[in-house]
Amino acid sequence: RAQLLVFWRNQYPFDQPLDGQDTLTWWEGLQHHPSADILAMLAIRIFSILVNSMADERTGSRMTWLNSPLRGNQQVRSLTDMIMIGQWYGTHIKDKKTKERRRPTVKFREINKDILRSIQGLKPDSDEQVPDNVTDDSNDEGDDEGDRAGGTTADNSGVVDSADSEEVPVSVILVEDEIDLDSVFLRDLVSPEP
Repeated sequence: RAQLLVFWRNQYPFDQPLDGQDTLTWWEGLQHHPSADILAMLAIRIFSILVNSMADERTGSRMTWLNSPLRGNQQVRSLTDMIMIGQWYGTHIKDKKTKERRRPTVKFREINKDILRSIQGLKPDSDEQVPDNVTDDSNDEGDDEGDRAGGTTADNSGVVDSADSEEVPVSVILVEDEIDLDSVFLRDLVSPEP
């Protein structure tokens, strides 16, 4: 009871600051002090309680991993020593810095001209092959005139061809508010010259 009153009044030996150590270490320092030994023993028990069981789960996982069927004849002391060593290295030795994941960026000027032309539906300069999406429309001239007049296509019965009905001027480009057109990075990304 006397130790509790001295602690409550913040008197010696309980008036010493923590000095960068955690609470459990502070109480362990008072464990052998004759004026604080009983209260220190209780405090050490209280502050040794883990808030969650993650440390127990880690230990159990290591024990299962180390005591596999191939190593089934290990003694308990050997397992305990290996787990303690592994946990010490896991908490005290810092891992090497992980390299930041490289995310390559393809700039507009680096795109192969043939690939760009094929995406646009044009013939590649180096090859005389026609992309799959470009077809020869010379046989369908009569059908095109009928489609323009009626506003529908033969394949899509009743569907209006929106490409003919909505013409967007080439000079108009819709830009989202979040895109900064003055950004140096954006200009570097889409510019044809470095």
